[in-house]
Amino acid sequence: MQGQEETISLYEGTVPEFVAGELERLYRNPYCTLLHHALHGALDGGTGAYVARRDGEVSAVLLFRRHGETLRVLNEQLRIDAAEVDRFARHVFAAFAGVNIIDLNAVAIRGGALTLPAQHFRCTEDIVLELPATTEAYRARLGKATRSYVSRYLNRLRKDFPDMRHEFVDGAHVAEEDLLAIIRMNAARMQGKRHESYIDAEETRRILTMVRQHGMASLLRLNGRLCAGAINLHYRGSYFLKVIAHDPAYDSYRLGTLCCFLNICACIERGGDEYHFLWGRYEYKYRLAGVQRDLEHIALYRSRAQMLRHARLAMRNAVTGARMEARDWLLAKVREQGSMGAVLRRTVHALKKLRQGGALETRPPARDGG
Repeated sequence: MQGQEETISLYEGTVPEFVAGELERLYRNPYCTLLHHALHGALDGGTGAYVARRDGEVSAVLLFRRHGETLRVLNEQLRIDAAEVDRFARHVFAAFAGVNIIDLNAVAIRGGALTLPAQHFRCTEDIVLELPATTEAYRARLGKATRSYVSRYLNRLRKDFPDMRHEFVDGAHVAEEDLLAIIRMNAARMQGKRHESYIDAEETRRILTMVRQHGMASLLRLNGRLCAGAINLHYRGSYFLKVIAHDPAYDSYRLGTLCCFLNICACIERGGDEYHFLWGRYEYKYRLAGVQRDLEHIALYRSRAQMLRHARLAMRNAVTGARMEARDWLLAKVREQGSMGAVLRRTVHALKKLRQGGALETRPPARDGG
């Protein structure tokens, strides 16, 4: 706005303590927090911070690390104005003569186009549900078939298990054995699908640490035993699904979807305003009224001359972008055309394998919570 005083501070190789609260206030997501980056070893040294203020109030905080000519922004799952990115980039290029490329991952640019030479392509998505004020309003938002589906299986579950109990427990008070049980059920289901779980011992430690400070656990018990659950992270009204799982012995009750539905209702009752299913285009996320927000990988160049100078990188970005567009098209067809599903899924799997050994290694945000 006209008349506002804008100031910028650049902290090279250090992150001041005050930015911890500002990151949570501004972005309300775990992948921008100091805790997340500390747990992943990104604050061990060499990390800096860009802090913009308007009329004395912090309006943007971007954490970064330098790698040769490239400066990588650590904030992810980030929605940010194009003007702020431009201001950040111009300040960085003026401050660091040796930096010619700025790399951002999993961001959504709002409010116009970037003015510097840039390459960008969709690298992932965040499937988001804007939460209504009441659970009744949420039920009304669901499609007729989904409302019937949820009611039918909930009624059946309550009839067969009269002692069914759903709890929504603050992360500081949830039993560690319950969190570990959810993680084990998740790993077992992944193994049943012939996928290796990303949650190893180190990731389990990270999850437990984050949940204690910023978490909620949704626990569904049948006959007194935990049979389904979800681990959420919580930041100022925004909830993020980190892990969800259920005992496959209860597949006939659609226990995974029911657990997620009850979990969302609990977030609404707590006054939440957004529920983030995060990435992974699983059908249950759309069925429960999630809306896909695309996130991009962006490479900003100091000049067109620098873009030409780094032609190999620019070509890798272009190829990866084209490959991601083709994958998106195929995934959309998988959802639209059931008869082609098997063939398309095999093609998508082949593309994933190609990406794993492909030209550009993009940095996905910490792994899928769904």
